[in-house]
Amino acid sequence: MRASSQDGSCLVGRLAVTPDLWNKGIGRSLMEEIESRCPDACRLELFVGSKSDKNIRLYEKLGYRTFKSEPVGEDVELLYMEKRLGCDP
Repeated sequence: MRASSQDGSCLVGRLAVTPDLWNKGIGRSLMEEIESRCPDACRLELFVGSKSDKNIRLYEKLGYRTFKSEPVGEDVELLYMEKRLGCDP
């Protein structure tokens, strides 16, 4: 997992859990840890493929909402998701 700060946002990327460890809460724990390490961010942002249903559900449960989509293939989009932390308008 990676994250970087940019203009008051924490950009989250490269979250990966090996398939044999799925459904054990690791993804949720990683996201919570990243959020705790971005205390000055007003929002967190990530992107996910539109066909990654499990990942999208996890991010939505954690409070992320899609704010933009971008086509990357015939039937696939990148969904850009954010979680606002209440310190900006």
